Amino acid sequence: GLVIGPRGGIQINDYCQTSNLDIYAIGECALHNGRIYGLLTPGNEMARVAVGHLMQKDVEKFQGGDMFTKLKVVGCNVAVMGDSLGKTPGCESFCISHTFQGSYKKLITDADATKVIGAIFVGDTLEYNNVLNTMLNDLPLPPNPELLLLPQAASGGKIGGVEKLPAAARICNCNNVSKGQLCRAIRDNCFALQS
Repeated sequence: GLVIGPRGGIQINDYCQTSNLDIYAIGECALHNGRIYGLLTPGNEMARVAVGHLMQKDVEKFQGGDMFTKLKVVGCNVAVMGDSLGKTPGCESFCISHTFQGSYKKLITDADATKVIGAIFVGDTLEYNNVLNTMLNDLPLPPNPELLLLPQAASGGKIGGVEKLPAAARICNCNNVSKGQLCRAIRDNCFALQS
């Protein structure tokens, strides 16, 4: 049989191969370096690595997946990313809670409060994409990081807006589409799905 982790999951190597190298496992059944990724983006990344390895092309290793998700739970939006529990030693947390509106936002930064390392949004998730792009692209934070949690009007405009993102920044996580790919498609007049 295949090697299974102590708490479940089929153990895989960096190419998504199981203990039987002819069998691959991806998604939430796969255990990579002691971790199961039950999210779409890491599953897609595993699939890309496994296919590349099978075809002996683009043989890139699976490095672990980005841990972020946005859900709607019984009429309430919930989103988490990165170290959402603030377990990184020395990290800083910035919270905004609005009981009347039923919203809670928490931004977790590194010890110097210069980089986003995690966040939680409950209720109001309007700033989720901006915070996610700031984290994924390692964009610097303003002197008052909590401004990222405020609506645009209150914070004086987006801090990590799309215009500040590098070409390699992912715009669509499900399909792994970068800002550069989108800009190129627009420049090339690709305005239909078939293009």
